[in-house]
Amino acid sequence: MKVILLKDTAKVGQKNTIAEVANGYAQFLIGQGRAVAATASKIAQLEKRAGAQEAQVEASKEALQEGLSKIETLVIKANSNEKEHLFEAISAEVIAAQLKESTGVTVDPSAIVITKPIKELGEHTVEISGEKATIKVEAN
Repeated sequence: MKVILLKDTAKVGQKNTIAEVANGYAQFLIGQGRAVAATASKIAQLEKRAGAQEAQVEASKEALQEGLSKIETLVIKANSNEKEHLFEAISAEVIAAQLKESTGVTVDPSAIVITKPIKELGEHTVEISGEKATIKVEAN
């Protein structure tokens, strides 16, 4: 039986995907609220939602690129000792908040990839995954 998954389900599929499962398992998933039967109207709704989400993601990427083009370096103020070591590492949440304040672009902190912990003064490079944009973070 074909079902549309409403939640990520182990060994079956991710949310908003169509999966083929045994009838008994389909009834279990439907009863648990993890899936709905894949009727023609439900599939059409799923495709419509997917198109709207895709357009929203594209608009978000464009807004991010526009915001990043306005700034070359994102400056974050942080306290440090005389050896230029920060008292607290700069987190993705801090970078996202500063990016929103500087450019007006909202970025989910989980989308920011910090390859090396930012614990010292200077310039550091972080990547915003999904958007393929890189910014430099300068801790002062």
